Amino acid sequence: MVNNMNKIIRIDEDDLRGLLKEITIKSRHQTRGCNNCNHQHNNARPSCHWCQRTFNHTNKLKKTDIGKFIAKIQNDSAERTKLASKKYSTLEEIAKPYIEMGLAESFAFALAEKPALKKDIMALWFSKWWQQYDATDILICSVLDGTITEDEGKWLNSVRSDHDDLAIACIKGKCTIEWAEALLNSGFNGQAKAVTACLAGGMPDVIAQIGGFDVDESIIPPPVKEVILKKKRKQSENHDSENLSHLGLKSSQHWKEYAGKINLTGRSNMRIEILIENIKKAYNVFETHFVEEELPLPITKNEQTDLLEKAGLKSSNGWSLEFRKNMIRQTVMAFQIDATDI
Repeated sequence: MVNNMNKIIRIDEDDLRGLLKEITIKSRHQTRGCNNCNHQHNNARPSCHWCQRTFNHTNKLKKTDIGKFIAKIQNDSAERTKLASKKYSTLEEIAKPYIEMGLAESFAFALAEKPALKKDIMALWFSKWWQQYDATDILICSVLDGTITEDEGKWLNSVRSDHDDLAIACIKGKCTIEWAEALLNSGFNGQAKAVTACLAGGMPDVIAQIGGFDVDESIIPPPVKEVILKKKRKQSENHDSENLSHLGLKSSQHWKEYAGKINLTGRSNMRIEILIENIKKAYNVFETHFVEEELPLPITKNEQTDLLEKAGLKSSNGWSLEFRKNMIRQTVMAFQIDATDI
């Protein structure tokens, strides 16, 4: 909560992150060179009187900035509440006939919100295994929101009493259901402590040796971290294809021209497959920096060099700070990333 003019307003997590980000950006001392001593200064107070003057005139967060931001939060919050209320009223209308026919509210609202999942939702409703749980249990909710299928939920329920942490890990995506099935079927069923050790990253075959029980080596799975890493790589490949589709890079010539546009290092000697992979890598680095982690435009030379080198883009020690910033801005624009603080 924020106290403004003796009024208490509620701030959700996204708004709070935005406020903290605003404070961080506006409070940050600008790194700049002094024309008198040619030194670079960041947050350390300089000794040169010319640098001192520059230091004292850096941007700081003003009370008016906070006031404007809070006003924006109030306006956005009211708009979100209005939209949420409207959405709930619509869902309530859609769910009403199912509720009147005797369907539990959570099931009815799941049908109203995601009608494409009706097969799994109704299969769950008519099954008996879910009735031992409250309708708000994580396992039931995961079937209703489409995280897992009804069949997967039924299997997780069958192992949950002995391996609750394994069931929850499957639901939360910390391991795959295929990996969990292979682990239990290989000889870990009922070995609760050993399963927990595998979920923590231990090699299943080594864990079994330490535990002193036999396993079927033909089906025992690899360490869970390898499975998750493989899954993330596959998702990343699909993500790359989807996110780069808007750039219209269809032919080899398009990709080559684009590599020049973003100043990709070593592009002239790359085979087309390697060049495409490197453009995707650069895109992911920039998207992660500016969109997923919501980091601002790098200010210092080290920050700029780090971003460009991670992305595999050309960087030179002879470039000025402003030139480097412009290169990064141009790359963001070329990728058509909706970046903040650019």
